Amino acid sequence: MNKLIIIVLFILLCVLLAFGAGLLFVFSPSGNTFLEPYLKEKLEKDLGMHVDIQTFKLKSGLAQFHILVNKQADVRMRMYYTLWDGAIKGIYQIDAKHFNYYAIEIKDIDIEGNFSGFSQALFVEGKGQISKRKVDYHMRVIEDMPQDMIIKIKDTFLLDMYAKGILDTQIKLNDINPLEGSFSMKSIGAKTNPEAMYALLGKKLKLRVELEAKGSIKKDKISMEAKVDTDMATIHLKDTQVNIKTQSLTSKYTLDIADLTKLYSLIDTKLYGVMQAKGTIKKDKTLKLTGFSQSFGGQISYVFAGQEMRSKMTKVPLINILELLGYKKSFLGQASGTAIYNLDSQRGFIDIDIASFQIKPSTLTRTLAMVLGKDPSRIIFSNTTFHAKIKKEWAEYTLDAKGTRSGIKIKKGRFNKISHAHTAKFHFIYEDYHIQGKITGTIENPKVTLDPSSLLNATQKNKLKNKLEKILGTKAVDFLKGLSF
Repeated sequence: MNKLIIIVLFILLCVLLAFGAGLLFVFSPSGNTFLEPYLKEKLEKDLGMHVDIQTFKLKSGLAQFHILVNKQADVRMRMYYTLWDGAIKGIYQIDAKHFNYYAIEIKDIDIEGNFSGFSQALFVEGKGQISKRKVDYHMRVIEDMPQDMIIKIKDTFLLDMYAKGILDTQIKLNDINPLEGSFSMKSIGAKTNPEAMYALLGKKLKLRVELEAKGSIKKDKISMEAKVDTDMATIHLKDTQVNIKTQSLTSKYTLDIADLTKLYSLIDTKLYGVMQAKGTIKKDKTLKLTGFSQSFGGQISYVFAGQEMRSKMTKVPLINILELLGYKKSFLGQASGTAIYNLDSQRGFIDIDIASFQIKPSTLTRTLAMVLGKDPSRIIFSNTTFHAKIKKEWAEYTLDAKGTRSGIKIKKGRFNKISHAHTAKFHFIYEDYHIQGKITGTIENPKVTLDPSSLLNATQKNKLKNKLEKILGTKAVDFLKGLSF
């Protein structure tokens, strides 16, 4: 809107100087009427918008007018001038319910201000409200070009559809045609819009958002750096590029999550620990986020696009994954594989290969050691695969571990992501021994029940029974029902 004031001031001055000796005619009502088409044409050319002149009066030492810009903004100005030294001073007022300036829509404009100076050096200032928030600005205009334009906006509502709150903003413009300058901003009391977050992520998230940003503006492009702190994480944005017209965005980011349990409302899975990740963000019609993390050993990379998350892990210690998921750290190995999960349908799958899979010592392994003559916790399974299908709150899984003379097969594994209830059937093989059993309890506290009758022949059954009864007496069977990792 400052551009409008500047153009009008200088058009009027040029008109006065151009007519020279014909000033008496110019100052008359007929002269004013004669000048109106010229003023309208010049304004529309320089503003790039439609202009309707409601009132135009030019007298000796005084000019006043009332125009409507784009059928939206009501602009009134009263200017005093002296031709002999080019001195100018005056007041102006701008009102609009809404105003479209290229790709930017501004609502509820109520601005008034003043200007003073000379034809080649003018000072303009103003204050009022935009979107019902306080605005204060000033600038110098040197040879038709704005210089040192400072705009301070207090308590301005965030206009982005994904978050609602208040911004304190300061803008310094070096030029307004084309738009060029710098800015800084800080949010106050901002929260995400649940409905908009549902459209973006499939979740009605209402999160606290604290934003600090600074950057530059050039035409319809914004370059900036920002820090965004939310209930879930802190994000540092770098090399961020925003296209005002298309509302597209690209950026590099660093993500810090101090407590992974805070992600539960987004991913429907409880995670534990801390995480740092780096990557890129791209938003056009949809949001695409890519990145990687080395917080858990090895590397985990991921892509989030639309409603789908894809992840790939490489040589991540299994014990770190179990800790991340909140499970007992009962197994060793290095995991590599892929996972896909859709936030909207809450469906997905996980495929993992585990190198050097090993069971840590426990009541279960010590009991089996009595039977087998070899401690299962010392067996390293060279080839192990894990597959899981996720369907809303339930996940079904299988595990197949193969060693030189041993193996573990888990079939019909099933656990609930909400209650953590866990059931599975397994088959353990070591040389001639085949032991079957089941897993119950929860993911955090699984209970393993062995079935001695699953041995292949009567000789092995009696051998196992005699060994256990020699050690445990008549309580052998009951003991086998309550084993845990």
